[in-house]
Amino acid sequence: MSAQANGRAAATLLGALAQGGVQAVVFSPGSRSTPLVLAALAHPDLEAVPVLDERAAGFLALGMARASRRPVVLICTSGSAGAHWLPAVIEARQDHLPLILLTADRPPELVGSGAGQTIDQRRFFGAFVVAEAQLPSPEPGLATGVFAAFAEDALAAVVRGPVHLNVPFREPLWSPEVDYTPPAARPGFFGPAKISTEIHGLEALATALAAARRGVIYCGPGDDDPWGEAADALARALDWPLLVEASSGARFGPGDAEGRITSYEALLRVPVFAAAHRPDCVLHFGAAAHARAVDGWLGQVPVLLVDPHGDRHDPAHRAVGRWQADPRAVCAALAQRSWPAAEVGWRARWWAAEVRAGAALTAACATGLWEGALAAEVAAAAPSALHVASSMPFRDVDAFARASARSLKVFCSRGASGIDGTVATALGEARVAGPMVALLGDLALTHDASGLLLAGELAESVNLTLVVPDNGGGGIFEFLPIAGHRAVFERAFLTPQRVDFRALAAAAGVRYVRVEARAELGPALAAAIAQPGVDLIHVIIDRAANVVRHQQAWAAVAAALEAP
Repeated sequence: MSAQANGRAAATLLGALAQGGVQAVVFSPGSRSTPLVLAALAHPDLEAVPVLDERAAGFLALGMARASRRPVVLICTSGSAGAHWLPAVIEARQDHLPLILLTADRPPELVGSGAGQTIDQRRFFGAFVVAEAQLPSPEPGLATGVFAAFAEDALAAVVRGPVHLNVPFREPLWSPEVDYTPPAARPGFFGPAKISTEIHGLEALATALAAARRGVIYCGPGDDDPWGEAADALARALDWPLLVEASSGARFGPGDAEGRITSYEALLRVPVFAAAHRPDCVLHFGAAAHARAVDGWLGQVPVLLVDPHGDRHDPAHRAVGRWQADPRAVCAALAQRSWPAAEVGWRARWWAAEVRAGAALTAACATGLWEGALAAEVAAAAPSALHVASSMPFRDVDAFARASARSLKVFCSRGASGIDGTVATALGEARVAGPMVALLGDLALTHDASGLLLAGELAESVNLTLVVPDNGGGGIFEFLPIAGHRAVFERAFLTPQRVDFRALAAAAGVRYVRVEARAELGPALAAAIAQPGVDLIHVIIDRAANVVRHQQAWAAVAAALEAP
């Protein structure tokens, strides 16, 4: 009888999630999760993707949820299996990505009894889920509607981030006569909640903006869909400069791309410029700035925060107001108003500096095979989507990729800024977003070797080009003060790895190309992007020369600003 009750409960739970908008399930093999996996496989509207490694499964689902903005279900067996999801769950919580975590469990009477593969799975993910529930063990007399109700609760909460449902099953877990057909649709059933576009406190925000004469709009990380047109319109209405971070959704896409300031970090590295262009107000959309120069500059002035989830992106604690609202709705509402005149020439001076700085950076990227030039060329070549890893790839794309009216979705895991699961995350995004280029370092690739193996398995369903600048370890540390501690620097911080990427790619079933000269890069990118499957472009970088080229680029910007 338990097998039949397990099957009905699992079919009801998965059926209700599918009715509420779930389209994809990622699962890893295991015994206790048998009813959930069979129910997912039996549902005609669910794509069920098997992944051996729970850690890779978590990041694959994370990427799929980020690119689709639809809830993705993860299923694993009991014991420590779900613990391997934790890094992906943390990232999902930081970025409010909709993951529904179904951990199968042993029945309550076995918890604490010494039974194998049995731990206390309640509160498994701590503060990193927005909701959690302990479901009852399916019993022959228990109404299956209770499992649909838990699905409704999960869908109502998942708009804010990951949700955990712990589902205990008693043996037998399966028998041949069990039917996993999903039940009929429930009338009045609702899907995931939506973020309201209603703006509370708009007049207070407008009053604060009207009081400023040297305002700046800063669009930080946080939105994958292009919304530059809306930001452009508000910047023109206020006559303020518009600073757009690469993964903000406002740098690439239709609109007035020529009015978007992308060289802001290089400009703010010049002390004279930063001092002369200190604003009296910053309207800040999205997450906190990644660059210390920008973060420190923003931390000196009053900041007005607008975030769709109401998060406080304010490391310097300088925010004087916070609004929970959709950036597009805010821009559209405010752009229609009449505003007091900004300081004469304020926006024009910013744009004149952007023109000079942009020309200097473009010239710096025109020659040589270094990471800034690589980032600029990869961003320009990316077809419809680009994934940028944390550490130097993210910083270089932000610093050297110019704004464009061409639509390009830029994905990155900036919530916790880690390199974990980079390949698997990009793979999940590429399954949804279409042809994609991912820029990641040699350590990020090595750290996620299991993700590369997964990419080989799923190569038939994606077009993903992995571009890997290999600078022999954690090259970002060369830019930090610890680089002066040469006695321990290489072993403890640079941590070069002895990995044969050609052999690793061959083992994973991924195409491999080695690039050692700038002239080889463009053809390698074009060939990889043109063909479906997964390609790894291994780019050899001289780490010492790379540091010098970055310093020369910043110096070139300073010189351009000082020129007559």
